[in-house]
Amino acid sequence: MNGWITQLRKGLVELAVLNILAGGENYGYEIVQRLQDVEELTVTESTVYPILSRLTSEGLLKVRVASSPQERRGATFR
Repeated sequence: MNGWITQLRKGLVELAVLNILAGGENYGYEIVQRLQDVEELTVTESTVYPILSRLTSEGLLKVRVASSPQERRGATFR
């Protein structure tokens, strides 16, 4: 049963990431912050970034390197 719950949670996080990005371009850390607001998901950067990487390699996301509002360079996902 635990394996099933783990897979369900991964699927929900992936859908949540795509839902956030449907609203427009976001930095990875912004996505993590928004998902951390949902207590039931219990996500960390180590959960979200592999999903972003996989979705990018599958051609579902595009990456643009840009400066963040805090003057850090980073990738935005759309």
